[in-house]
Amino acid sequence: MTAPMKPVMEPRKYTLPDGTVVTDEDFEKGDIVPWLLTDEEDAQRRKFLRRATGRGSWWEYPFFRGFILLIGSLLVKRVFIDKQKVPGGLKQYSRFYLRGTKAPIDNRGQRPIIVAPTHADERDILITGSFRRPLVWTCKPWFVSGPRWLANWCLINGAFPMFRPQLDGRYHPKHNRLDKIHRLQMRSYKPEEALIEVERRINQGFSAEFFIEGTRKGSSTVEGGFLGAIRVSRRTGVPLLPIAIVGVSQDDPIIRPGFLPWRRVVLAVVCDPISPRDFEHLPTDEAERAMRDAWIRAVNAGRDEGRVQIRYDGHNVGTVEKETKE
Repeated sequence: MTAPMKPVMEPRKYTLPDGTVVTDEDFEKGDIVPWLLTDEEDAQRRKFLRRATGRGSWWEYPFFRGFILLIGSLLVKRVFIDKQKVPGGLKQYSRFYLRGTKAPIDNRGQRPIIVAPTHADERDILITGSFRRPLVWTCKPWFVSGPRWLANWCLINGAFPMFRPQLDGRYHPKHNRLDKIHRLQMRSYKPEEALIEVERRINQGFSAEFFIEGTRKGSSTVEGGFLGAIRVSRRTGVPLLPIAIVGVSQDDPIIRPGFLPWRRVVLAVVCDPISPRDFEHLPTDEAERAMRDAWIRAVNAGRDEGRVQIRYDGHNVGTVEKETKE
């Protein structure tokens, strides 16, 4: 007696905004997949994202930030250089993260800033988690693509997941099929939507964080970056605060501060703020590129300084090797 054959599953079909119906068979590795959501799904997406930032209760934000600080202290030793350049410092802010809070100036008289660190490793997030002020942070959709409770927890505590077509929408027959791309789109802002929402939060008194390089690079020298943070800075008049993170990028010294083998010194060099007002005399495109170049110069100079400074904070056990990707 032969075993019954398993039914062959037909590939799921997706209807594009122009009415075209597509399946996985219509795409090859490396193709950029267009927006897959119907109007009804797009409405569901917007409803889900309304949970973002500022809707948490009085205890959720301090608890969320406290959790990041606790995990950070267990995994890394954070060392800040020139931390006096951080407006308001790194100490706890007494004003809670309440629903509907609107305060262009926070309780310590400090205006918002846009934190713009380098990005080579997940440990960079533990460094920027030291900013214990109301802070919104752009991130990749991965942060909210897991369990609903975890996604909601990130959203109400500052996450603005941004769908990046060139990265998150790039088709791969094994790792990034249409079902995954569709799920990421359902839980993400479009890039311009995210920037508008971040601007709105900044005008309410929140500071913001952008990893200008985008996804993790890990290279020894910063060579480029995206313009989203620069555009938000120019539209709101809020300065960028470059931070050069040392200890996780290629060729950085690996310093162990004690007997815990997994704990590493991660040093953050706070650079001088970059004010958008210094570039107002330039045309828009030229001003954006000039601000990005100023950020690149600042963080590279900071990394050079940091690689010298970090050797005094523990035992040197080698250097970070270049990450190899298939």
